[in-house]
Amino acid sequence: MPFTHFHLGPGVALKAIWPRQVSLLVFALCQLLIDLEPLYSVLHNEYPLHRFFHTLPGATLIAMVGVFLGRYLGEFWLRLYNRKIAVLLTRPIIFSEHITWRMAVVGALLGVSTHLFFDGMMHSDFNPLAPWSPWVGLQGVLTGGQIYQVCLLLGGLGVVVILVRWWRG
Repeated sequence: MPFTHFHLGPGVALKAIWPRQVSLLVFALCQLLIDLEPLYSVLHNEYPLHRFFHTLPGATLIAMVGVFLGRYLGEFWLRLYNRKIAVLLTRPIIFSEHITWRMAVVGALLGVSTHLFFDGMMHSDFNPLAPWSPWVGLQGVLTGGQIYQVCLLLGGLGVVVILVRWWRG
């Protein structure tokens, strides 16, 4: 997927389903980290765009980095948000400032697996089982436009569920 933010839709939906089991911040960090690879390739005019970090071993490495980095950076961001931004809102949304190891691990694993799942349907240079197998994933199951629509729909539904829970207190 050329834009990392579309990958966040499934993460928002997963957070809405399992609010105490998934760290959306770790999920998002893993999406960003995994897409640094094609960004680098585009900026350096290199092909293929999706290389090591878009394979199972590479995505696993991203998930491990995401767990540790995301847990600490996420807690820092949540503290900053709660103290500096939320206080400015008429009806503030206050977030728990603690990301458990379990939330970080689940967020990271869901982040990299959904990333590989959706990229596998979209990109012709995608090979998640490299170097062991030439299998190219699920390419062509959905069109690029359909993938965007699914991601937006999941994100929208997730936001609605989260806002309804917040509004009810």
